[in-house]
Formats: sequence, structure tokens, C-alpha cells
Amino acid sequence: MRFFSLFAIFAIFELAYGIPEESYLAEHARLVEPFYENGESGTVKTRDDVSIFYKIFSHPDGKVHVLISHGWTEDTKKYDEVAYDLYQHGISTYILDYRGFGQSQRITEDPHISYIESYSDYLKDLDAFIGKVIRPRIGDAPLMALGHSMGSNILSIYAVENPQSFRKMVLVSPMLDIVTPYPERISWLISEFFSVIGLGDQYIPKHGPYKGDRPNLVTNSEVRFNKWMTDMRANSAMAVSGASFAWSAASLEATWRMKDDASKLKIPLFILQAGDDALVETEGQDYVCKRARNCFKMVFPNAKHELLHEKDIVRDKVIAEVVDYLLNFNF
Repeated sequence: MRFFSLFAIFAIFELAYGIPEESYLAEHARLVEPFYENGESGTVKTRDDVSIFYKIFSHPDGKVHVLISHGWTEDTKKYDEVAYDLYQHGISTYILDYRGFGQSQRITEDPHISYIESYSDYLKDLDAFIGKVIRPRIGDAPLMALGHSMGSNILSIYAVENPQSFRKMVLVSPMLDIVTPYPERISWLISEFFSVIGLGDQYIPKHGPYKGDRPNLVTNSEVRFNKWMTDMRANSAMAVSGASFAWSAASLEATWRMKDDASKLKIPLFILQAGDDALVETEGQDYVCKRARNCFKMVFPNAKHELLHEKDIVRDKVIAEVVDYLLNFNF
């Protein structure tokens, strides 16, 4: 059974996590935006010559280093508030835009579609970021990892292939089962068929180019969701709004691989599960956590997919748990 450290118990009551929703826009502009803009920006080339954008928020006294792996349609900017929160606790963060997202290089002419033939390409992005950017800065210091949804899946596959890469991992609403209109195998067959006949870079049904808005299926915090929509409209060239057949097939294959390889996950693993998740099924999360060597799971029953961007009452608890785990808790 997991217990809070004494530090974390006091932290929950004495420290504010994030900025409150009632003054969100003003406080975000006053505190988070300057923090994000002052972070180190850069690009790194992968071994297949793709340019990957990243941001670094290095704490001068920080001894804990955390790589943040974003979810589908997201980018570094989406995690400005998360990086700001962790920085307040002496945690340095390192965030990359995977290929096809944010300010990283696009693989297709349409900048709004997510396209990938295999998740091995995302692993190349991660490998270049860790090997060429993070490790030269932190040396042999332990590296933690925090992933959301698709980003959790990428981290998990990377950790199986590189078991010494991370000291601990936090997986938030990991994409280990995808909600699909048909059974997963049928959805894969459809996506794979269109990929084989040369239409892998086309949108799957009901997906399409970015039109400036989307329905909120991901959080109970309207102010945080609306802020993200505003950011996307201001940078519409970087907005990703739909999945390709190739990305769909590759993503399903990646979830199956993680279930097959769950017992190979040996590092301490903390899964945060959203009870009202409309995008991923929780069965895959349960399956992986039961079979991983060292996994603890926490459920937030009424929360939606984006736990790191939820209403304050949920998000404060999520951030407190993440901070406690990264700074103090050992299995």
C-alpha cells in the first residue's frame, strides 16, 4: 500500500498547485507565459534527419530531472502550466514536440494531420532528445519521465527497449486501449488496408483539417480547455486536428505491443487513471499495471482524459501526487 511522505502531507495543505480557475487567464498571463517564454528553446536532429523542437526549464537548484512526453494533438506549449508547477518544487523539465506536432518537422504536406508509419519513429525522436540534449546537461543524474496518453505509450515502449533510461515513470491516462468505432482488430484492418493501397496519409472518417475549434471531450475545466483552443487558433499552422489511416494502424499496434510487453516493464511505474475517459479504455491500463514488475495505480473517478488539465479540485491532487512520487516515494 502506498503512503504519503510527511513532506507531501504538509505540501497538499500548505502549497498551492497551479493557478486557480477563477483567475486563470490573468494569472496564466502574469506567471506562466513569461516562465514558458524564458525557457530554453532548441531543435535536435534525429538519426533519420528529422528536426525535433524542444523546451527546457532548468531549475538552478533542482536535482530532479523529468522528461515530459505529450499526448496526441498536443505539444510543448500545452504543458507550460505543468512545467511551471513542477518548477516550483525544484524540478527541472525537458519537453519535446514529436515529429508532426507543435514546432517539430512535419512528415506530410498537410500540417494538421498526424501521420506515422511506426512508433519506432517516435522512439527516434525520444532517443535523440535524451542522448543529444538531456544527457549532456545532466550527466549520469537520474532521469524521470512523465507521459500523457500517446506520450505514455511511447515512453513505455522506449523503457522496454532501454530499461536503464528512466528511474521512474508517471503515465497519465496512458493510451493502452483506444476507443474505436469498431472492434480494435476491425479498425486496424480498415486502417491497414487504406495504408497498403497508398492512402495511409489520408484522414480517417470524421477527421479532417483544423477548423479553429473542437468539442471538449477531455476535461471538466472549461477555462483550461478554452485557453488551449485560443493558443491553437493563434498558432493554427501548428495545430493537429485529425488522424491518418497510417497513424491509426500504428497506434493500435503500439497498444497491443505494450500489453504483450507489460511484464518487461521493470522500473517503478505510477499510472493515473481517469474514470470518465472518452478517448481511451481503462482496461488496457489495468492489464499493463497488473503485469508490470512495479506498478501502482490511482483512479480519479469523475475526471476526464486530461488529468493534468482538469478542474482545480482534481488537478491539485494529481499534481500533488506526481510531485510526491517524483521527489519522495520509493517502491
